[in-house]
This record gives sequence, structure tokens and C-alpha cells, in this order.
Amino acid sequence: MPRAKRTLAEADPNANTASAKKRATTKAANNKGDEEPVKATAPRKNPNRAQWVITKTHGPKKGATTKKGTSAAAKKATTTAGGNATKKSATDKKDEAASKDNATTKDNAAKKRAPAKSKDPSSVKWITMCRPRWDRRDEIEDEGDVGDEIEDVDEDFDENVEEGCGNKDCKCGKPLAEIPTHPWRFTEFGWENLNKLHVEMMKRDQDMHGLYIYNDFTGYGYQEVFENWLVAFNKEVSKKRPSPVAVWANLEALGMILNGADIGIWMMSDDGQTLTETVVLFGSALLTGLCALLTKGLLKSNSPIVNIPLVVSLFLSFAATWEESDQGQGETGWKIAAVSILKKAGIEFEDGQVVYKTEDRLEAILREIDDYEAGEEKEIGEDGWSPENDQEDEVRQWKQWNWQVEFDLFVDEHAKFPGGIFSRAKKPSIGGTQYDITKFTKAEKERYDLSRGADEHFA
Repeated sequence: MPRAKRTLAEADPNANTASAKKRATTKAANNKGDEEPVKATAPRKNPNRAQWVITKTHGPKKGATTKKGTSAAAKKATTTAGGNATKKSATDKKDEAASKDNATTKDNAAKKRAPAKSKDPSSVKWITMCRPRWDRRDEIEDEGDVGDEIEDVDEDFDENVEEGCGNKDCKCGKPLAEIPTHPWRFTEFGWENLNKLHVEMMKRDQDMHGLYIYNDFTGYGYQEVFENWLVAFNKEVSKKRPSPVAVWANLEALGMILNGADIGIWMMSDDGQTLTETVVLFGSALLTGLCALLTKGLLKSNSPIVNIPLVVSLFLSFAATWEESDQGQGETGWKIAAVSILKKAGIEFEDGQVVYKTEDRLEAILREIDDYEAGEEKEIGEDGWSPENDQEDEVRQWKQWNWQVEFDLFVDEHAKFPGGIFSRAKKPSIGGTQYDITKFTKAEKERYDLSRGADEHFA
């Protein structure tokens, strides 16, 4: 039997046989005028399958009554209506569920069709933020006497705290179009990346969670966050057609984190060699990002990327902090290369548009920049470029860099299987979530809880 006919038969049991069809025809002739004809409605959507529904509307037979005076046809119609109502209720529930599923599917499809945030440099959205506390604090500290105690500086800072975040004039998260002259501005992608990095670092801060695991735990956790950042940056620049906006957004976030977070915890952790190699990669990433802008014609004084001097000044500020810790052995020489690139592009560091102490740092860099620019690059050997090609007396000169080579060397040196020998990972990697306290079990958190007391904690 063809599919359409079979479905009709399934819907009306009285149509299963030829004799049934004959009885139905005779009955229709006898009741002509007393009964509305059979109507075939459009297919009703069922969660499982579509099917034709046969609808019958019966009228009472003339003079036909039951013993109680009720029309037999009416009684039958009432009974049928009750049964149909029950069936209809069940069907409606199924239809309602199907409708919700369809609505959810349509919503998801609409989200997929929604236009993605633009990564076109000319149309990217810019977000402002308040001048960071650490930058304003440096200024207040400079305005005081050299002999001022740090408590006095903090007191002066607190008196001016109304300028900062959380108050009526807070500028964080506002469109740059509303405050077009505000210097602290970032792409919407950089703003999002910055917030994500803050969250990831908080997840690994044992003090913030009221735990004590061991001295360098938080420092190692920060290193894990930085390694995850390196992986994300490498993924972006390794694309067939990397977006300069996306590349730059990663650098915006890193520059802020390297100044705003309690970076001293990370710098004091005991794996100094890994930290040094990480700082080298930070510099290589910055230079790679500047070259990405240069390649797309975006490294210029009137660039649509409106915070190039600010972001570079963030990295100069971090380099100064690193060097003040007596750890500088050429790994921050990339600062000279970065300033040289901006100088050749005609981009200036305007006072008030960059980190507070940038002018002082530039003076020291400019004293070295002539020698840097006059230096000659070493020839690359048959085995290809390596960092050793850019060294003199084992000190990096930063005349050459190659992000991919340097990143791969770092991974080869520091990759590990997450979870140790029982890891299910296919290959070792850097970063991960080993130091993410939010992934600890309740028992693990209780074990390291500071509220347990020293005797019990160190037992």
C-alpha cells in the first residue's frame, strides 16, 4: 500500500477493509444532511513523525434518543469528544514540547548567525578604563619627599581615591566614544582578555582562597597562566591569516597583567631559569605583534590602533620592574628593539598618554638606541636561525627574533604531561590547570585550609 494511503488507514480503523469502506459509504448516504462530511486537515506536526489526522464531526440523528432522553448521537459525540479531549491534551503536550525544542533550536541558530564582533581595525570597538592604581601611586610617590614613609604615600593615595574605580566618575568598561580623549583605552577583545587573565590568576592565588599549600604555589600558578597565554598567542599568530587586532588584543591584556597583578609573587618563585625564558618570550611576542601591525600598514602615527604607545609603555614598565629585581641579563633587551620600531614608524610617546614613568625610561633607552641600530645582524647558518644567532658574549642583542622557533624551543624544554604519568594527554604541553584551586576537591581544600590552625595544618 502506498505510504499516504497507509497512513490514512492507520488514522481511521474503519477504513481497513473493503467492506468497511462500503459500510461507511452506506452510512454516509443514510445520514446525508445529518452529518458533516469527513474532512482531512493539514498534517499536524508530531515530535516523532508527521501524519495526516482525520477529523469527524457528528450531528445527532433525528428522533434518536437514549432511555434517559439523551440523543444517542449526542452521547456518542460527548464520549468521543471526551476521548478526543484526552488524546488532544496528550498531543498538545507533545506539540508544546516540540515547539519549545524548535524554539531553542531556532535561538541557537540565530546566535550562530549573529554577526561576530568585528576584527576589522577600522571598526573595532574601543573600551576605556580608569587609570590604574599602581600608575597613580607612582606619581603620588614621586610628588612626595624622598624620605616619606610608604604609609604616608598610601595615605596621600587614599585621599585621592575618588579618582579611581567604583566611584561616580569610574571610566571602566565605557565606550571610548563617550570619553574620546581618555588615554587608557583598549580594544573590546583586549578588555575581555584582560578580565579572563585576572580570573585565571585569582583561581591560582592560595591567599585569596584562604589556603596554604606551599610557598611558591601561587607563583607557579601565575607561571601556568602565562604559559596558557603563550599558547593562546601562538595559536593566533600561527593562523593562515592572523588578525592583527586579535594578536594585539593578547598583548594589551598581558601588558596590563604584568603591571597590575601582584607580579612580585611570580618573580620571587624559585624557578628563575623558567621565568627568564618566559620574559624572553614576552619580548618576542611584543616584537611579533608590532611586526604584525607593520605588515598590515597599521604601525603609523594615525593608526586606527589607537593605543600602540600605551601598550608598549606597559611592557617598558614591566621591563623596568624586572631589571630592578636584579634579574636582567639581556632578556629585556627587546625594549630597545620595540622603541626603535616605533621611532622608525614615527610614533611618539606623548606625556599623559602612556604609563607615568615612561619618559624617564625612554631617556635611558635612547642613549643605547644608536648603538643598537648601528649593530650588524649575524648571518644565519645552514641549520636555520636560533637565539644563539642573536647573542654576543652570551647576551641577547635583539637584532633578530623568530617567534615560532623560540616558542617551540620553550615548549620542548618545559612541556609536561598534565596529571603526571597517569595523564591521558596525547602529548606533553605547557600551561594547563594543575594549579587551578577551583578544581580541587573539597577534601583537598580542607587539608590546606588556613583556619585549621598551624599545629593541625603542618602535622
